[in-house]
Amino acid sequence: MCKRFLLGALVIALTAVPVRAQNAEEAGLIAKLQSNAPAAEKDAACHRLKEIGTTASVPALAACLSDDALSHPARQALESMPSAEAGEALVSALAKTAGLNRAGIIDSLGLRREQSAVPALIGLLRDPDAATAEAAARSLGRIGTSDAVEPLKDALKNGNRAAVDALLRCAEHLRRDGNDVGAFQLASELCTMNLPEHARVAAHRARLLAAGNRTTDLAIEAITGSDDPACAAALSLAADLTGPKATRALADTLTNVKPPIQVAILKALAARGDNKAQEAVAGAVESPDPAVRLAALNALGDLGDSASVKLLVQTAANAPDPERDAARESLALLRGGDVCKTMTRMLPGAPAPEQVELARALAARRDTQAVPALIELAGRSAEPVEVAALKALGVLADESQAGALIELMRAAPSDAVRDAAEDAVVKIAGRCAEPGKVVDVLLASQPSQPAQVVAVLTAAARIDFALALPKLQAAVGNADPAVRGGAVRVLAQYCGLESVDQLLTLANASADDAERTLILRGYWRVLDLAKDRPAEARLEMVRAGLAAAKSEESRKSGVAALAGIPIKPALESAEQARADETVKPEAELAMFAIASSLFFAERDAAAAALSSLADSADDGSLRAKASALNSSLSQHADYIVPWLVSQPYRLEGKEAQALFDVPFAPELPGGGDAEWKLQPGPTDLANFWQVDLSSVVGGNHCVVYLKAQVFSEKGGPATLEIGSDDGIKLWVNGTLVHANNAVRGFTPGQDKAAVNLQPGWNTFLAKVTQHTAGCALAIRLPGQPFRVEPK
Repeated sequence: MCKRFLLGALVIALTAVPVRAQNAEEAGLIAKLQSNAPAAEKDAACHRLKEIGTTASVPALAACLSDDALSHPARQALESMPSAEAGEALVSALAKTAGLNRAGIIDSLGLRREQSAVPALIGLLRDPDAATAEAAARSLGRIGTSDAVEPLKDALKNGNRAAVDALLRCAEHLRRDGNDVGAFQLASELCTMNLPEHARVAAHRARLLAAGNRTTDLAIEAITGSDDPACAAALSLAADLTGPKATRALADTLTNVKPPIQVAILKALAARGDNKAQEAVAGAVESPDPAVRLAALNALGDLGDSASVKLLVQTAANAPDPERDAARESLALLRGGDVCKTMTRMLPGAPAPEQVELARALAARRDTQAVPALIELAGRSAEPVEVAALKALGVLADESQAGALIELMRAAPSDAVRDAAEDAVVKIAGRCAEPGKVVDVLLASQPSQPAQVVAVLTAAARIDFALALPKLQAAVGNADPAVRGGAVRVLAQYCGLESVDQLLTLANASADDAERTLILRGYWRVLDLAKDRPAEARLEMVRAGLAAAKSEESRKSGVAALAGIPIKPALESAEQARADETVKPEAELAMFAIASSLFFAERDAAAAALSSLADSADDGSLRAKASALNSSLSQHADYIVPWLVSQPYRLEGKEAQALFDVPFAPELPGGGDAEWKLQPGPTDLANFWQVDLSSVVGGNHCVVYLKAQVFSEKGGPATLEIGSDDGIKLWVNGTLVHANNAVRGFTPGQDKAAVNLQPGWNTFLAKVTQHTAGCALAIRLPGQPFRVEPK
């Protein structure tokens, strides 16, 4: 008993503390409102009282309602308080305010549904200020008492634009309060008035909602009648009509209304999902109006069952788009009855176009029980049917049926069927836990005809090239030209880097130009897979391929491959290839790509290549690009690039300017444990002289370090021109030569720094702060020749 008492006392004590604190806060806010504090502070007090205010706050808030600066936040605070005193304060303020302040108070009373305000609001319906009168009408509609109905009718007659919506709200409130009779009478009266069309639609909708068990009959009457707003209102409710006869009543109207209304009814029937409408909807598929047919086909996807299969299949097989697509989609969606069994039963005897659609539908439905019937269909039908059946089997069949499909592939009467069977086998293998088992079955099938051999090798290579490779290599030596040619094609199309040497050997040995071109097509494809190999090794591969190339296609592909090798010897190879007119366009593009990549590493060679392209490239746009880059290279030749970059350094809780004087690893003797990498390349090559660090910093409030070795032939005094975003520290040969802890955007030459360079190599170390947004650095060394190495 004692423990229970102590626990209760503890709970009371703990809950009393925040209550007392809240009461104290409220008292302070009330005092603030009653003081001479600035309007901004009082505004903030009102907003806080909206969250914590009690009845004690009402008088202070009420006193602010007539203040132009505080009326809005004060009424919002009172609006949110559930107490009667808050409502009384707002009602009392109506007589003490005018204009926008009073209109706002009126709105707050409506949002509170303050019934005590109804008499005053009714009086304000006659206010000469239109904004006040309309605000009163809106709030009376929100409150929605029957006392306001007649005054609102009078206001409507007198031109109050808000009265229509207010009366409609009143009808809604009457219905929700259980007064269907009153709501129906009011809505019916509004239906007879000369209102805007949207208001008449809303009135008819309100009338139907209040009609009780007469709603369906009145809705059907409206749909089949001549009053467009009444029809629109009924159609908007058609999907939600209740009662056992609603679906049948809607379905029966389909033949008695115009096509646009039929379309709306069909959509409503689909939304209802009542299968009893299936027969009527199916009948609408025969409509002469294309929009009705399309809506009916779409609706059958929601309403149909196995009874709709035949109609949808026939439509999919024979109708034009978009009806064909709608029928196909509905076939995939049908759920009622045994749809798969119905489709499977139809397969053998249906016309060929319908068999194609049945196979497609079974695949879309993922009906795996149809696999035996599809296998049978794939072996003894017209070509389009066999292809469709095999495509479906590629979706539905599993490893256990792979043997049957391989047999179908071997026995295929045409290339199209064989290709479809091959695709199906590959797809099945892709779903297997052990695709190699399918390859084993393929390679053990011992096909006899050349086309069969090639099909088996192709499928095996697509599934697992390594497993198929021994058989492929054997087939390449086959005496039958068809087998050899097919094996070469498969090898070229599907091999990886492991076969690159064999491809080159085959290309050099081939006496057939077309076969050699085919092999080299595979060789150039495989070369794209060698991007991880050293650039020098890739260049040798390209040169070897070019030596074997005889056709113009092969030479063009080989020269184009040079573009991806950013080293000086590749540039020289591209320049040599430029002399061959048949590959000159590819050579010039390769020169431009390589020169663009060599801006940092081989600036002289890059400049020479760009200058040559700017002067004489065949393509005008390439000449312009080369000229612009060459101009930028010349104009900014005295900027120090490239740099090594050490990743961003941060300290929790410190902003960029506070990090300016914090020594991180690159500043420590010997460079600490800093890791360095080459600066990111520019997104616009013309801006190569700027180091864009945005991709390095990876966020805000950090520092990043850059270093480079600058070789000066003579040394001596120089003035550096520095631009940075944001702050910059710069050391040359270990001596701090410049510091500016700035927060700024990038502009070239923002700062100047005097340095004394030593002859030979000079170590530059820069520290750049990143505040927010961009981050960049550019350092110019005018007046003396130099070269840079990022190390």
